[in-house]
Amino acid sequence: MSCPRTCVLWLALGLAACARDSRETVVVYSPHDLSLRTELEVAFEREHPRLDVEWVVLGSQEILERLRAERDRPTADVWFGAAADRFAVAARESLLAPYTPTWVAHAPADTRGAGDHWVGVYRTPLVIGYNTEALTAETAPTSWRELASPVWRGRIVLRDPRHSGSMQSMATALFADAVSRDGSSAAAATWLAALDRNVRDYVASPADLYQHLGRKDGVVTIWNVAELDAQPRREKRPIGWRVPTDGVPMLVDGIALVAGAPHAEAARAFYEFVTSRASVELAARRHARWPVRTDLPTDALPAWTRRAAGAWTPLPLDAPVVADSMDIWMRSWTARVASRPPARKPRLAARIGGR
Repeated sequence: MSCPRTCVLWLALGLAACARDSRETVVVYSPHDLSLRTELEVAFEREHPRLDVEWVVLGSQEILERLRAERDRPTADVWFGAAADRFAVAARESLLAPYTPTWVAHAPADTRGAGDHWVGVYRTPLVIGYNTEALTAETAPTSWRELASPVWRGRIVLRDPRHSGSMQSMATALFADAVSRDGSSAAAATWLAALDRNVRDYVASPADLYQHLGRKDGVVTIWNVAELDAQPRREKRPIGWRVPTDGVPMLVDGIALVAGAPHAEAARAFYEFVTSRASVELAARRHARWPVRTDLPTDALPAWTRRAAGAWTPLPLDAPVVADSMDIWMRSWTARVASRPPARKPRLAARIGGR
């Protein structure tokens, strides 16, 4: 007696499930957005059919806390995505395993941690974003200093700094700059308190941030250029950005192997794949990422890097210095945020990343 078509279908699905279950998993902690993660995962699994990528999507500060909690029994294999200062803290606490990538000759010295415990993948400048239906390039804030003005009271929406490494990096860059100029962090602390008074909502995820900004639940924000620049094209949201005149925190967005990773060989394969020339060029062309690698042609870089050429005044982040002082600098800000009522959730918010 012949097997009904439904039997054949269930048999095929069962065989596929068995094949999938036989693959080795590589667990990746990442704040990167869904579109980038998905494209890299598909390409990686096509090249490595015996490996299966499992993403755990968290903010970079949340990733650091998770690695601390899992120190004795690591779950993750790779940490993909966070500012250099977060990786510097993790390296200092022996949470990362050293690894020198095969392409290290194309990695500038300022994009590598001591002992290669982490290496940069993308450069990620932080800028001022705004709703283009509420503001124009002429009426949007021009500087970090201006964001502290009472003019912007109740008009700013930010990621929650307790979970966002990018927000902590932005603030600590300004603290470090104040110390280098004045020998004191007092001016930066005063600015941060004024900024906090102007914030309407602190939100949990980038998806919430974009929805708040698009709906005018706050018309100004601070975020990275690549994702702000992609919003009008990818999501049709009225979002623009401008380069602050008083300096741009140039974050180096990195990758690292987790110390004691349960799938170390698979982790190295994933690390090499997503940092390969082909992968970073894909991220540049399709996802507006700015690779740190020096072996890419200029025409492969995102258009926004050329549009803003000459406009940047970098605020360099000395990762070891910041790692030593960040917790102290952030204490008052995170305490203020913790004392606020929860932010209102926009309709249909979906967590697509968590930087």
